[in-house]
Amino acid sequence: MSQLRKVSRNIISEFGSVKGALFQHLAHLIPSKHHTRHYFKKDPIVALILVFTLASPALAFIPSQKKDLATTDAPSKKSASNSPGTNESARKLLRGGTTNAVKANDGQPDTLGNQSAAVPTDVVPPVADPAPKKSRIVSGWLPNWDMSTGLKSMTDNPGTINELSPFWYELTPEGTIKSANGTGNAHVLDVARQQGQTVIPTIHNNFEGDRVERQIGTIESRDRLVNEIVAMTNQNGYDGIDIDFEAVSPEYRGAFTGFVQVLGHKMHESGKLLSVTVMPKTSEPGSPYGASSQDYAAIAASADRVRIMAYDNHYQGGDPGPVAPADWVDELLAFAVTVVPREKLVLGVPSYGYDWAPTGGKTNGKAVTYEQAMSLANQHQRPIDFDGKAFSPVFTYDAGGVKHYVWFENATSLSVKLDLVNKYDIGGIAIWRLGREDPDSWDVIDNKIGG
Repeated sequence: MSQLRKVSRNIISEFGSVKGALFQHLAHLIPSKHHTRHYFKKDPIVALILVFTLASPALAFIPSQKKDLATTDAPSKKSASNSPGTNESARKLLRGGTTNAVKANDGQPDTLGNQSAAVPTDVVPPVADPAPKKSRIVSGWLPNWDMSTGLKSMTDNPGTINELSPFWYELTPEGTIKSANGTGNAHVLDVARQQGQTVIPTIHNNFEGDRVERQIGTIESRDRLVNEIVAMTNQNGYDGIDIDFEAVSPEYRGAFTGFVQVLGHKMHESGKLLSVTVMPKTSEPGSPYGASSQDYAAIAASADRVRIMAYDNHYQGGDPGPVAPADWVDELLAFAVTVVPREKLVLGVPSYGYDWAPTGGKTNGKAVTYEQAMSLANQHQRPIDFDGKAFSPVFTYDAGGVKHYVWFENATSLSVKLDLVNKYDIGGIAIWRLGREDPDSWDVIDNKIGG
């Protein structure tokens, strides 16, 4: 026993000079289970020494750190930019147009359980963030045509995703709410509830503004639509609803505000949440192609979430370029926080990209997932660059005598956007879309904004 004490004293003495540094590292580990596992796996000896030599100060540190991390925003209660060239047709191309078009782009089935595409499992060390982490909303849209891959992201990250928006409902030209294939999937809802996620399904208008205009144009039709939405939310036991009505004409700005006000009031009477997904802009009223019909401040006064679709700065039908350049996203948030309470503001972040092949005066863009982009780069043996201004990955390749330009999103580009979430101290993020993101994104989210 005396020999063991002697060895212990020697070890403690040897590491005494780095005591402060080791303690700081332990403090850094506390917010992230990924860091902890990585550290003890990589340096078990140093970790054990740290535990025995620093037990007292470490234990003193943990309560205050956990207290800080437990502080969350109280629950309060996809996109045309105003950049040149963005138009209503571009909105249809954001998710590949109709559901069928998206299936064509992504090559995914429309029923749960038929997904066979492999999801990359390689993981890199998470990006370090020395600043104190604040737990925020981590939400994602779950597409009905690719639910199995989205479900995998949910089950693989039970402690990260805390809000879910299944992309299940559509406002029809007749003004009714139509359910997509797979709507109300019991397994998806069971997983979400087991993981404690807030379930807020999305109702979209297929990028056709006139569908919305016909319903909000009169009090009678507006109230009928509101009542149908509230009844559907209550009957299905959802926590709320997300409204994604795009490409509405500027002259319906007041009517759109009135619709949100009435819907918000009715939802709150039922104890439900209202999320409104809005188009991006850097000033009011914004682009006439949908953004100008959405009064950020008025919407925020009645909604619990205001989700800004901070993507498609360069879109499928336009010139090649970054989908969500960091400087543009910064401008969007700089404006938004002046008119929307920060705790209600949610940044929509993309997990996709585009492959442009300009030829014959046309850009011929095609939507690609992260996995597809990486496959193209490997197939053509092309290096992936990282644009230092847009903070986005990009590469080019030649095929059939045509030069292709591929801009997409990965964990690194997401990390920069999460820094902006922290910079502006907003409510959180919503990912378009779950299941096709860079797998390393989850470590970055955990480290930057996760609970």
